[in-house]
Amino acid sequence: MTQIEMRDILSPPLRAPVLPMPRVIRDPEEVVRRLGGTVKVAKMFGLRHGAVVNWRSRGLPAKTYPVMRDACLELGFEVDEGMWNWYELAAS
Repeated sequence: MTQIEMRDILSPPLRAPVLPMPRVIRDPEEVVRRLGGTVKVAKMFGLRHGAVVNWRSRGLPAKTYPVMRDACLELGFEVDEGMWNWYELAAS
């Protein structure tokens, strides 16, 4: 039989950390802010910052969805797909 030490008796058993579920963001402005701001997001897509500013009122362009979704997931939050203008894809 092995010898039991006091630390084995007093320390709690090891448990896997509980990770919080990613928060779902439903506001285009909040997504841009969390991704580093207007200028940084504009650089991600090779746009002027004014184009990104317009997304606040018009919603996010559908073509930005894959890149922005992946960047958001890497930072630990999800995004509501309803923020993207999917009609742009249907019109093209």
